[in-house]
Amino acid sequence: MVLAQPSYRQDDKADVVVPIGDESCAKATEDYLTDGEVICYCCVVTIRSAEEDTETPLGRLAIEWKRADGVSTVRSVVPLCRVPLIQCPVSITGTLLDPRAATVRHPIRVAYCIRSHSRETIELTASFDLADVFMFCGEKRKTFHLMPFDKYSIVVVVMALTAGRLPFPKIALKSPEISDDTLQHTSRALPANLFVLTCEPSISVTFSLPSYHL
Repeated sequence: MVLAQPSYRQDDKADVVVPIGDESCAKATEDYLTDGEVICYCCVVTIRSAEEDTETPLGRLAIEWKRADGVSTVRSVVPLCRVPLIQCPVSITGTLLDPRAATVRHPIRVAYCIRSHSRETIELTASFDLADVFMFCGEKRKTFHLMPFDKYSIVVVVMALTAGRLPFPKIALKSPEISDDTLQHTSRALPANLFVLTCEPSISVTFSLPSYHL
């Protein structure tokens, strides 16, 4: 019986190793092996280091090419940029309940869905600060509690006073548990613009019947 022991490098030594989920890395097993077999015990963990990298690479771009008169193919690998990942316990989406109703001086219902990704209850305050191109109907400020892994929906009614590409009705979130900078990054997931028409689009269909001569 041979047990494969994991090896660690000194430069990859972590300050804290946390198991993911309910899986235990120290549970007793009763696995039996025959001669010549090897077993490896794996456990999914997250590594938290004092010098944790806040930026994550997007990957690498591999390009295979060759010249017109060439025979062999060249493979070029270009590293993509690195982006910072901000962990936020909430996310928000915004949609129109009836996109065809986005016309001038007609009620436009906008639905916001706020979803929790935290194991704790979060207190949030939602407020609206609309531009002068909209008339607003609904609660401009509301405080509520978002339960763990739950979602909360807010529906407001706006009326556009002009046509064209208008800024999407924004919602501002405040929370004593989450910083304002993190919540501002969350609000960037909302659409940037709302296209308002002068009138509701209509489709006209014309049928041409063949004529018969007797």
